[in-house]
Amino acid sequence: MSRLLLILWLALPVALGAQDSLFAFVDNPFSRRFAPVPVGGYKLEVAQRIFDDLVKARGSFRMPVPELVMNTGRRYMAWMHPGKRQIGLEEQAYDICVSLGKDSLNALAAMLSHEIIHYYENHDWKRNFINQNDGLEAAEQLEKLSDGLKYETQADYFGGVLAISAGYNTYSTLAPLLEKAYATYGLPDEIQGYPSLSERLKLSENTARRLEKLFQVYQTANYLSLIKGHTEALDYYQYILGEYQGFELYNNAGATALLAALDLTPKNEMPYVLPIELDLESRLGQITTRLPKDAAARRAQLLEKGQQLFKNALLLNEAEPSAHLNLANLHVLRGEWLDAEYRARKALALAAKVSNAPAAAKAQVTLGVAAILQRDTFAALAYFQSAQPAVMNLAKINLSILQGGAELIAPQNYNVRGVEEIDGVFPEDFLVAPSFTATVNLPGKIYCGYKHMPTSNIFQHYVDNGSNRFAWFHRTDPDYKGETLYGLSAGATAAKIRTVYGVPNRILSLPNGQCLAYDQRQLLLLTDETGQLRSWIVFRSGLTE
Repeated sequence: MSRLLLILWLALPVALGAQDSLFAFVDNPFSRRFAPVPVGGYKLEVAQRIFDDLVKARGSFRMPVPELVMNTGRRYMAWMHPGKRQIGLEEQAYDICVSLGKDSLNALAAMLSHEIIHYYENHDWKRNFINQNDGLEAAEQLEKLSDGLKYETQADYFGGVLAISAGYNTYSTLAPLLEKAYATYGLPDEIQGYPSLSERLKLSENTARRLEKLFQVYQTANYLSLIKGHTEALDYYQYILGEYQGFELYNNAGATALLAALDLTPKNEMPYVLPIELDLESRLGQITTRLPKDAAARRAQLLEKGQQLFKNALLLNEAEPSAHLNLANLHVLRGEWLDAEYRARKALALAAKVSNAPAAAKAQVTLGVAAILQRDTFAALAYFQSAQPAVMNLAKINLSILQGGAELIAPQNYNVRGVEEIDGVFPEDFLVAPSFTATVNLPGKIYCGYKHMPTSNIFQHYVDNGSNRFAWFHRTDPDYKGETLYGLSAGATAAKIRTVYGVPNRILSLPNGQCLAYDQRQLLLLTDETGQLRSWIVFRSGLTE
C-alpha cells in the first residue's frame, strides 16, 4: 500500500493478500523496514488478564478462543488476524494506554474488546467469500459494498458493551485514546477518503454517551438485585440484553430470578444460606413481570425462568463455575438432589482447575446445604468445615444453624443514629432536588438516573405510573478517601466491620467477595475475598413486592 491507512475506530480492514488478511488499527508503510520482535513479560501478562476477562464476558465458545500476542512493531497498533485466530497488540499501543493514568486498564480494554468483537462477530466473512468465489456475480456485487465503517462502528459500540460487562468503564477513554494515538503514531488530522479526526472524535463522543447510559442501566439492575428489587432488575436486564447478549448478563439475570424465588421460599424449608452468585462488575427473550399472585406459582415460574437463563449462559461459556454453581442452587431449591450434586461438583472441578479457592468453597457450601436437607449431617458438617477457610461467613453461618446455635443472620431491632453520607451528599436532600448527569427512559414509564461525581456515583430508579416506586443508590469508587458514618474506610478488616456494624441482615455472594446488607441502616458493604472492605453503597428504597 502506498498510502497511510488509518483504522482507529472508524477504520477499514487491511487486506494483505487473499489468504493472509487482517483487521488493523493502522497500516504504516514507513514502519515495514523494522521487523517486529515478540514481547513477553509483565506487559503481556497485564494485557492477557484484561483479554481473558473480555473473552469470559463475551462467552461465545462456538468459536475457538483467539491467541493474544504482543510485539515491538509500529505498523498496526492492534489487529485481528482471522486466519491465525490471533489478536495482536503492539508494545507502543500498550504504552499509549498506560500513559492515560487511572484509565489505562480501561483504555486497554477498549482497544482489545474492539478486536474481540471483530473476531467473534465474524467480520471477515465477506472478504473470505469474495476470495473463495472469484468470478461469481454474487461475489462481484458483494465486493462493491463497503461494510468497513459499519463493522468498525459495531466493534466500537459492542466492544464498549463487552468491556462494561467485564467490569471496565471505557466510555470516558475513547476520545483521549484517539487523540493520543494520532499524536504518538504521527498520523495527520486529515486523510483522503477517511473521516477527519474531528469527525472521529464526534463519533467517539456519541458512542461514549450510549455506553454511559448502558452502564448506568446495568449497574442499577445489579444494585436493585442487592436490595430485593428483583422484578425491577429483570426489567433492566431485558432492556440491556435487547441489544447485547453475553454470559455475565444471562448469569446475573438468572441469579436475580433465583433470588426472587428464594424470597418466596418459606424459611422452615430453606433455613440455610446458598451462595447464589451475582456479578456487579454485565436477548433475555421476554421476561414477564406479570407473575401469578400465588406465591408457589410465582416461585415455580421464577425457578423455570432462572433455569433457562443459566442454561443460556452455559451455552456461551461452559467453563465458568458461577453458572454451574447458580444452577446447582436452583436444583437445591427444587429438591432435585442428583442434579444439584452434579452441577455443584462440576463447579467445584472447574474452580479447582484454575485454583479459584473461593469458587470451590462456595460449591462445597452448596453441597453441604444439599446434604443437610437430605438429613446427611455428617457430610454437611464436612463440607462446611472444608469451605470455611475460603468463605468464612457463609460456612460459619451454615455451621451455626446446623449445630443448633443461634442464627447469625436475623432481623435486628436497634436504633440507627445519624445518617450515612458519601461525598457530602445526604440521600434525602438529593431526593428532594435530584440532579443527574444522564437519564435513560425504559419501557413502562421507568426512568433511570445517573450522576457522576469525582470519587462516587449515584444511581436512581423511578416509576412514573402513580405508584412512585423508587430506589436510590450512592456507591463509592475504589479511590474514595472518606469514611462511613461509624469511621470505616476502604481496607477495613472483616473483624472491624463486625465490631462496628454487627451482624448483617443478609450476605450475598459475589465472584470477588461478598455484599453485607444492613437493611435497617440502608447500607451495603462490599468486601473482597479476604473480607476487607473495598466499597460501600448507601441506599434508599420505596419498592414493594
